[in-house]
Formats: sequence, C-alpha cells, structure tokens
Amino acid sequence: MAKKTLLELRTAVREELLEPTAARWTNGQLNRYLNDGQRDLAEVVRDKARVAVSVTAGQSSVTLPSTIHTAGEVWWESGGSRSEVVFSNLPFEPDTTSLGTPVKAWIEGDTLRFWPAASSDGTLLIKGTPGVAAMVNDTDTHGLPDDPTAEEALVAYCVWQAYLSDFDPQREIWAAKYGLLRARFAQHQAGRNPQTATVRNVYDDEEPILLTPWDYL
Repeated sequence: MAKKTLLELRTAVREELLEPTAARWTNGQLNRYLNDGQRDLAEVVRDKARVAVSVTAGQSSVTLPSTIHTAGEVWWESGGSRSEVVFSNLPFEPDTTSLGTPVKAWIEGDTLRFWPAASSDGTLLIKGTPGVAAMVNDTDTHGLPDDPTAEEALVAYCVWQAYLSDFDPQREIWAAKYGLLRARFAQHQAGRNPQTATVRNVYDDEEPILLTPWDYL
C-alpha cells in the first residue's frame, strides 16, 4: 500500500475540518502540524538507526545526525576498545577543560554533549529511533512505517492542533482521538518489532570492554 503524500494527508485533514479551501487555516499551517505529528509518532517507532560520528581530541559535543530522532545508546570507541557513555542529568556545570574517556552524555536541542571532553581522536556510536524527514512538497510522503494507523494518527494530530490553535472546543475530542490512534500505532510497532533483552559485558572505567562488532549493539 503506497504511503499518502503531503497533499493527500492535508486533503484528508481539510475534510475533517469541513474546510476544503484555506480559510481559517493556511496550507502552511497544516503542513507544519503534519510534520509535528510525524515527529511525535516517531517516538514510538521500534525500528533502530545507528550512526558513527567522528570526534577529535578536545571535542566535547557533536550535532545529533538527522537520521537519529531520539538517541537511546551512545558508545565511545577509540584505540581498539569501546565503552558506554551513559545519559545523565548532570548535577553540576561540567568542567569543559577536563579531558579523558567520555563517560556521561546529555542532549541540548540537536546537540549531543559529553563529559569529559575526548582526550584522543575517536568515534561516537549512536543508536536510537530513526529520524523523519520533513514533508515540504505536496508530493512528499511521510517517514513513518507503512501503516494505515500512522496516517490516521497524522490526520487526527493535525486536526487537533488546528482546533487547538483557535481554542475550538472540538480540540478535546480530537486530542482523545489522537491519543487512541497513537497508542494503537505503538501497539502495532511493538507487535511488528518486539524488543528483546540484551546482556552487556561488565567493565571498569579504567578497563573498557574490547571492541565488538557494531551490529551487536
């Protein structure tokens, strides 16, 4: 089944809004809501994306690649060994002059920051949910898995946001519809790609685990 285009999704939204031609809501406004919706739905996609980002000595942050929507795991690889970089809410302002093996990471916008700064050249291996490209042209299709529920949820999200933008009472009805469809989409994803438990090697900060194939992460 072919994915619906931006034009087809927007047309479906306008049918629900009983506004076949732009009046209360512009096409640009609805396009923005549809793109916001697919980013929200990407949170429950069970597929995984992996990317390797090169880091030079002294570096303490990288731009999160657009192919990653939400980073779930980060590993540091250098000199033939690999160690985990743990996500953490730092209770202090990190000393950006400290150098060593990165052990903690946090997200600031689209930037992945880590501490301490790398003392040597290396690679950050990032694993997370796949990013979704924005729909810009009317012929563009969404970046979510091919699932009719995803498209129903996209339409419901857009209608909800449209009503929310001008405080229409119907916003509550559509918020509930979107919540239900989002949960149904998440259920489909869980059934299509169930997560399995993984076992990791235990290591000390001074003795990182030996390099293992990237596919094993």
